Amino acid sequence: MNVADIETGANLEDLKAAWSRLTDQVEFFSGRHRRKDGTVFPVEVHVSRVAPEAGDAVLFIASVRDISERQAAETRLMAAKQEAEEASRTKTEFLANMSHELRTPLNAILGFSDIIRDETLGPVGTDAYLEYAGDIHRSGGHLLQIINDLLDLSHLEIGDVAFRRDAVSVDVMVADSLRLLGNAAEKNTLAISTEIAGDLPKLICDPRRITQVLINLIGNAVKFTPADGAIRISADIDPNGAMVIAVTDTGIGIATNDLSKVLMPFEQLQNPMTRKHSGSGLGLALCKSFVEIHDGHLAIASALGEGTTVSITFPPNRLAG
Repeated sequence: MNVADIETGANLEDLKAAWSRLTDQVEFFSGRHRRKDGTVFPVEVHVSRVAPEAGDAVLFIASVRDISERQAAETRLMAAKQEAEEASRTKTEFLANMSHELRTPLNAILGFSDIIRDETLGPVGTDAYLEYAGDIHRSGGHLLQIINDLLDLSHLEIGDVAFRRDAVSVDVMVADSLRLLGNAAEKNTLAISTEIAGDLPKLICDPRRITQVLINLIGNAVKFTPADGAIRISADIDPNGAMVIAVTDTGIGIATNDLSKVLMPFEQLQNPMTRKHSGSGLGLALCKSFVEIHDGHLAIASALGEGTTVSITFPPNRLAG
C-alpha cells in the first residue's frame, strides 16, 4: 500500500483518544481508513510516546498497517473450518442413520445363525451347514464391530461422545474383558494370568469405554499370540502415583518402524499372522482416543518375534481417594 494513497487526517478522533490514554506504554487499536479514491480498508494503529527532552513538546509516533490480507485470510480460514465441521457433522449423522439401518438386519442374521449353529430347534443334519452357520455368525459379528468402530470414530472427531465418571475397580473390568475372550484364549491354548495390586485404588472413568479398551488390547494379544503362548494383564501404581495397566504377550511382535502406524486409523500391518485375522484397523486408534479423553496415555513396546506390551497410564487425579 502506498502511504500517499491514504487520506490525510482519517480517523483523527481515534488517534486523539489513543493519545489521551497514553502514558509511557504503547497504545494499540484497530479501525478503518479511507483511501483518496474512496475505498475503505481495515488497519491496525500503534501509537507510542517519545520521551521528550526538558522543555520539549511531547511527541508521539503512530504507525498504520493495512490488514486487509490478514482479515481476508482469517475469513477464509473460518469459512473452511465451518465447512469442515459441517462435513464432519453430516458424515456422523449419515453413519448414525446407516448404522441403525444395518444393525437391524445384522441382529437378525446373528440371531438366526446362532440358533442354527447351536441346533436350538433340532439337528441340522449336515455338518457343513453348521460350519456355514458359524461362518455367517462370525462375519456378521465382525461387520457389526466395524460399524460400531466407525460410529465411535466419527463421534470422537467432532467431540460428540458422552462419558460417565464412575469410580470402578480395575479387577472388575479386567474380569469382564476376560469373560468375553476366554473361549478364544482356550481355543488357542494360551495361558492368561493377572497381576492386579491388592491395594489398587478405583479408577474414575467411563467403565464401558475402558472395558472396551481392555477387550481390544487383550483381544489383540489373543489374536496375535501363537498357540501355547502366554498373556499377562497387570495393574499397579507407578512411582509418580499414576495407575499403569499393561497387557503383555509372547506373540509375533511389531517392528520398530511400524509402532507409530498401528495407532493410526485404518492402518493394518501386512505379515503372515495379521493376514489370517480380519480387522478394520480402528481398534488401537479408538483405544488411544478413549484413553486420552480420560487424561491418560497409551504406549506400545514391542519387537518382532519378542512379544508386545501395551500400557495405558492414568494420572493421579483419575484415581479415587
